[in-house]
Amino acid sequence: MIAYVVWYARRVKRTPGISLVGDIDAEREAIEPHEAGDAVWSARHAATLTLFVASMVLLVVGVLKWQWYIDQIAMLFFGMGILLGFAGGLGPSHVARTFVTGARDMVGVVFVIACARALLVIAQEAKVLDTILYGASGALSLLPTGVIAQVMFLIQCIINFFLHSGTAQAALTMPIMAPLADLVGITRQTAVYAFQLCEFVNPILPTSAVTMGVLGAAKIPWERWPAGSCR
Repeated sequence: MIAYVVWYARRVKRTPGISLVGDIDAEREAIEPHEAGDAVWSARHAATLTLFVASMVLLVVGVLKWQWYIDQIAMLFFGMGILLGFAGGLGPSHVARTFVTGARDMVGVVFVIACARALLVIAQEAKVLDTILYGASGALSLLPTGVIAQVMFLIQCIINFFLHSGTAQAALTMPIMAPLADLVGITRQTAVYAFQLCEFVNPILPTSAVTMGVLGAAKIPWERWPAGSCR
């Protein structure tokens, strides 16, 4: 796959006319001519990259050897962000402003996770979850096992369109999908696999913050992207 992407990128570079966004690039080039130039690799770049790689190694060692979990991993990333900021030449104020900007982008995800957890607690304490599972198992048990897994996948894809955060979606759906898998006679691994596969539709969803952010940075209209990604 990587080899194909590299080959196609070189082909587009040689023949810009085959690009689906060639007209957009031409208009942008006419308005803002591109100035060729190589970025100067400095000691700060090397220090930043070294610290990042060391942090990833420490993360793997911590999880495998010291059984780190959410608290320890969060602290590692927090410290890594501060150190990388200083290594990159950012002052304390700039590091703080950047951290606040990134945290602001995550407030919506945290809010959704908190609401999902609250709904789960209410459903469990009020015995509503048992009723939902019983009704869903009755409807799905009429279907073949293979079809049940496909239905779970479709349900996850629909939910993923409105709730594209993988963490929030897992907190909302897996407490229901996992016991539902037990009731209809399929493994919990199948339910988790159906949840994981729905992430493949994220690169074409207009509701995905990552997709729209990357397209915005590349200045590519979303309506051009699905056709190009499937090309």
